[in-house]
Amino acid sequence: TARILQDRCIRCHREGEIAPFPLVEYDEVVGWAEMMREVIGEGRMPPWFADPKHGEFANDARMIEKEKKLRAGAIVLGFGFEPFQAERRGEYGIGRYKNVVSSVQYERMLSYSAATGGLPKRFSDGKIPKKVAMIQCVGSRDVSCGQGYCSSICCMYAAKQAMISKDRNNDLDIAIFYMDVRTMGKDYERYYERAKNEYGIRYVRSSVSCVREMQRNKDLKITYADESGNLKEENFDMVVLSTGFTPPRGIKETAKKLSVELNEYNFCGTEEFSPTRTNVPGIFVAGAFSKPMDIPETVVEASGAAADVSEFLGGVEHGNPEGIKPVSDNTDDAVNDEALRIGVFICDKKNTLSEKLDIDDITRDFTDDLDVTAVHRIDVTSLDEGVARIVNEISEKKLNRVLAAGYRCVALKRVLKDRSEAVSSGACRIYVAGIGEQCADVHDTGSKAALSKAKSMIRAGLCRAKQAAPGKDDRRKLDSRVLVVGGGVAGLTSCMSLAGQGMDVTLVEKDGNLGSRDISYRYTAKGSDVQALVRKMVTEVESNPSIEVLRNTRLTAMEGNWGRFRSKVSLGNGDSKEIEHGAVIFATGGSEAVPDDYQYGKHENIITQNLFEQMIFEEDKKALKAGTIVMIQCVGSRDEKHPYCSRVCCLNAVKNSLIIKKMNPDADVFVLYRDIRTYGFFEKLYFDARNKGVIFINYEQDEKPWVSVENGVIKVSCEDKVAAERVTLKADLLVLSSGIVPDEDNVRLAEVAKLDINDDGFFNGVNAKS
Repeated sequence: TARILQDRCIRCHREGEIAPFPLVEYDEVVGWAEMMREVIGEGRMPPWFADPKHGEFANDARMIEKEKKLRAGAIVLGFGFEPFQAERRGEYGIGRYKNVVSSVQYERMLSYSAATGGLPKRFSDGKIPKKVAMIQCVGSRDVSCGQGYCSSICCMYAAKQAMISKDRNNDLDIAIFYMDVRTMGKDYERYYERAKNEYGIRYVRSSVSCVREMQRNKDLKITYADESGNLKEENFDMVVLSTGFTPPRGIKETAKKLSVELNEYNFCGTEEFSPTRTNVPGIFVAGAFSKPMDIPETVVEASGAAADVSEFLGGVEHGNPEGIKPVSDNTDDAVNDEALRIGVFICDKKNTLSEKLDIDDITRDFTDDLDVTAVHRIDVTSLDEGVARIVNEISEKKLNRVLAAGYRCVALKRVLKDRSEAVSSGACRIYVAGIGEQCADVHDTGSKAALSKAKSMIRAGLCRAKQAAPGKDDRRKLDSRVLVVGGGVAGLTSCMSLAGQGMDVTLVEKDGNLGSRDISYRYTAKGSDVQALVRKMVTEVESNPSIEVLRNTRLTAMEGNWGRFRSKVSLGNGDSKEIEHGAVIFATGGSEAVPDDYQYGKHENIITQNLFEQMIFEEDKKALKAGTIVMIQCVGSRDEKHPYCSRVCCLNAVKNSLIIKKMNPDADVFVLYRDIRTYGFFEKLYFDARNKGVIFINYEQDEKPWVSVENGVIKVSCEDKVAAERVTLKADLLVLSSGIVPDEDNVRLAEVAKLDINDDGFFNGVNAKS
């Protein structure tokens, strides 16, 4: 619809033109949506009064029928989330106390483009705080305000904000008040440990009951209960509320129009084994509208939604005999010998930039640059007109670089790729410098600092433009076959998705059976049958003519690059085979760590959580009749040997505790934990487990539980901080929640494929967010 608005509406609906209101920005358009639907449907807008007998006119604004109807074969809902309104937690004083801020406000303070210059400052007096408190779970894990789920992101962003603050001011004292630290993502545990041990950030396990403002100096007094239940008070210069998030406002109405079901918290409802599919065929969901998640998870799920859409729409064309042209978006190549002809365009909007910055001063600074062919101020209030001006300059002056500095630069860059042959072919590269939103908008009018910063941003953009070469037209034929290494749930899912999109797949599995590891898991936290899922997937993969399955096979060599790989595999019978493919997916999975402490292997009733789950499923009397069951968390996770969180252990312990309490209500179940990490909607299971009588006892890494076997009796002792005493439990079953270790073949495969693996033995992505 943006293109239609630019072509049909904005010429009149902008400042200074005939229309009564502007339709330039998104916020201006969305409020008129219903009215626009009505007047366009009735043909009253856009207005056109020319008599048809005079023929066609170049400026005819009327919309054709195709423009009036937006047709799509599928819809992806990516509405995201909104920050929780912390004012609903009145005891913390946000909105009343000047030095209590939300995490969103604090994040902005840490930006170098903010008015604070990247340093947190008190609103009451503008001073840099010496002591800051961060309160976690504001609007998360709180049934009193309808937020009974964990928002999943708050612990990590609090650690990030605290570490950045310490980098800017090492003398700053920061305390984070938390219930459980939930750093479950890849390398997140290391990040948390760095925050504690290298940055000296204090983590205080507590429940903050209230925040009070001191009238004399506007400092803040926090009252909280420590782990033993004792009330304490501490003064701080600033308090930051780490707010959770909620679904977008008005989402109920939108969901109703689409007939999409929502869950109890008004997030999009999905099936457990189809996380991107809604109840309506053809409507998919991605990102935080489906459940709380961070950016890396969002990227992964959005990719999954795109694949599901492609499969739903009946496959994609592939193996293009003409080849494809890979588009690299401003990838920096070696310096080119071609003479530089750079056009600098200062992009103003409604004269906003001119009012804040001296545009003439800026243009004078860069006119004398020998590599700069033209410097112009352009008005991008109408994106169409701004683009037309740049396209004309590119054509007339043969520009091979363009730097757009000011407002709407990203939109300009996107549209220019469609409107300019030089840009779309890579002959002319586009660079941007956000001197509007990132500079002018956050400084006072006429600020010398703002002018200096704007010039620096443009200078940096020019430097990058000068160092990059135009893209090369690299067309080549691609091989559409995909090699998938690993036949677990991830590999099977990949195979079915790729085949559904019309691609040929070769699946390489080193074992004799597909899904053999996953079959040991019996059910999910929601009660779904894992074994039934795996059996169904195996049957579908084996019967799909587009999927070649090679069991007892290992990848031994791989050469080439994207689009044209040639790999060699060793078959189970000793033969080898060459496979040509365009891409490869490594889905090697992991396995349960074998415990090396807590007397494991010295008593038959000391078992792993995985075996315990199988015993429950098979209704083993040893599990069902046990009077006392003790579970120990973080066995083979979050320690020196495996310094990461395995993510599934807490959930499996809570899940199995609930099942055993249902089958044997008289059983005493104790869970000894460091942090309970039932993230997202799984928080409800933790809540239910406590209500069912499961007892959770916290321990610290340096005070691990002690296990002994005396005369055949298993004894577990640990410090109970709430009771302020050491407790000893006689366990009929001791269940060790073992972590996950990477596949032992990962190191070899990484060498074969020339890939990186991290210190823990897992494959590395390009970056943390992909």
